[in-house]
Amino acid sequence: MSEAGEPTSEPGRGRVELRYFLEVLALTGFAVAQPVLGSFGRSPETFVAAHASPAGIVAFALAVVLVPPLVLWAVAAGIGLAGRRARRAAQAGLVGLLVAVLVLVAARGARWPGGRATLVALAVGLGVLAAVAHRRFEVARLYLRFASVAPVIFLAIFLAFSPATNLVVPPRYEASGAAAPAGRPSVVMIVLDELPTASLLGDGNEIDPRLFPNLARLAGDSTFYRNHTSTAAFTDAAVPAILTGRYSTQPRPSRQAYDENLFTLLARSHEMNVHEAVTSLCPQSLCDRRQGGTAFGALARQARDLWSDMVRARSAGTARAAGGGAERGIDALIGERYELLDSFERSLAPAGSRPRLDFAHLILPHVPWERLPDGQRYDPRAREVGNFVGFWTSAGAVRLARQRHLLQLRYTDRVLGRILKRLRGLGRYDDDYVVVMADHGIAFQRGQSWRDVSRANQHELLWAPLFVKAPRQATGRVSDRAVQSIDVVPTLGDALDVDVPWKVDGHSLLRPPPDDPGARRYLPASEDALQAREGEVLARIDGDAGYQRVLEMGPLSAFTPDDRFALYRLTPRSELAGTPVADLPRGSPIDWTAALEDPARFDDVRPNASVVPVYITGEVERRGEAGLLDVAVAVNGVIGGWGGLVPGEKVGRFGVMVPPALLRAGRNSVEVFALDGPPGAATLRPVALRQ
Repeated sequence: MSEAGEPTSEPGRGRVELRYFLEVLALTGFAVAQPVLGSFGRSPETFVAAHASPAGIVAFALAVVLVPPLVLWAVAAGIGLAGRRARRAAQAGLVGLLVAVLVLVAARGARWPGGRATLVALAVGLGVLAAVAHRRFEVARLYLRFASVAPVIFLAIFLAFSPATNLVVPPRYEASGAAAPAGRPSVVMIVLDELPTASLLGDGNEIDPRLFPNLARLAGDSTFYRNHTSTAAFTDAAVPAILTGRYSTQPRPSRQAYDENLFTLLARSHEMNVHEAVTSLCPQSLCDRRQGGTAFGALARQARDLWSDMVRARSAGTARAAGGGAERGIDALIGERYELLDSFERSLAPAGSRPRLDFAHLILPHVPWERLPDGQRYDPRAREVGNFVGFWTSAGAVRLARQRHLLQLRYTDRVLGRILKRLRGLGRYDDDYVVVMADHGIAFQRGQSWRDVSRANQHELLWAPLFVKAPRQATGRVSDRAVQSIDVVPTLGDALDVDVPWKVDGHSLLRPPPDDPGARRYLPASEDALQAREGEVLARIDGDAGYQRVLEMGPLSAFTPDDRFALYRLTPRSELAGTPVADLPRGSPIDWTAALEDPARFDDVRPNASVVPVYITGEVERRGEAGLLDVAVAVNGVIGGWGGLVPGEKVGRFGVMVPPALLRAGRNSVEVFALDGPPGAATLRPVALRQ
């Protein structure tokens, strides 16, 4: 035996390099392939967002498994040109490096005594031991070579058994429905995202036409099912239920589970124009999904970023983020939501010899909230105020979040108006079935989660709007009938005279309600406080209590005829926004200091730019007078809005949305005031700004 522990009589160079490659393949399999493919496999929406073809997904998976070991082996083999001793040292060093990386990836998100430095020291130490073991012990090398089968297993699991499998091997498509009689109308169906019914309601619990004129106009031509509930509070279960008429019983989209859906139902009778996001339930043979060479590059960049975050322990995330993969997939879809919107609007066309199904799932007014009603953006990088691991920490945080949601909802109303206007221009609006709905809502309750369901917030998460306009319907009506999203498919089948050949859980809204409708139910997430009964998959909803809370929500702001300040006059201090500082009582400066986030934004403002600094955030350090919690922000001498601090925090964050009408070209002045006194009689007390 040599000093390094290897035989003095070595096999040929080719066999040695093959063994070295298998060792590297084994370690990169555990350190790279398994965490990356595991994360991507749990988030098929990542591939939907990239418009990846089945062949592209397979190529991506093969690249994840093979490219890292090939590159690393080639580097070490290059070092080996200096001689056998250098090659052995390079291989041992590579083994040690990969073991250290594997430790970092495996321990991601865990808390270590001494913090990150302790974990890095442990990883380095284990890497050194692995390198020494590789040099000295044949059994260590033999173990790695046998372990090289692991990446093949990881690849097989990803391709054949992960939630992404239905995208890799699409099921054979068979049309579910029979051909409809001639002369059936076209259908336009738009699914919005993260929109509670309560957000639309104003005085009289009707849609406020001043804030949402296009939705109000649609309500005037259609049936507004105000008591409609979703069957899940997250998209990847809610949308399949909408499209199948059946309760979802699994949280991830799967063509195999949902291959009987609206698209296959109308395949023989209607021309498909489908713009899906997240679920991708329309078979590729029916729907012309964009696929191309850009998908591989996008997926490779996401895989690189995901793995880099894992090594740097930045991927703890949430339970549903699956190590960051699902979260990245949703982020990618959100990033192209405006492109999808424009694409859908352009794709609308007159019906030809066959009626059309024009379907779009638009991820609006879904977070991130970044749009003003006219389409201008504000800085989306600003941190959320008062949201701690998905829970709202104060009344001020709830008020601010709901305001930003409503501002983006006004923008959503604007783009919906564009789509409906185009339908009118095409001569289709009067003759088509038009369905506009939301898949689920979002909650704004202090001390509650914004997306996990509980008794306290179910009325905002599960009650989502549904509008159905029949052909030539010109008179709107509001229905308080108990309706669920699973009723949409049986209703359309009934309206189009197309038999739904599979068993549905919903009921046609064109028929009288069933004598025993049963309890309304939904699929709970693992984090929900409201859970299913023992032995059941679905949780039961308190329909009467929830609907009553929807009707009791009330408006957020005091509307004024001056539209520049709509949704900025927040109650109970609605008198402040738009009022000059000089017209309000001014008290002595308070012993607080404030720091604005990115104050340089106000040095050179362009009011007509695509991005404007109207979301003003910062921190306030309070010294004394801790009973005062409200702060106001003035821009150029006019109060733009007010917000609240979290009680008990010496240093608290604040956020205020200000009307863009207050901005002027060039340098803008920003002032912060503590509000002393009750609503309607507040005194402004200046807060010193620190740079």
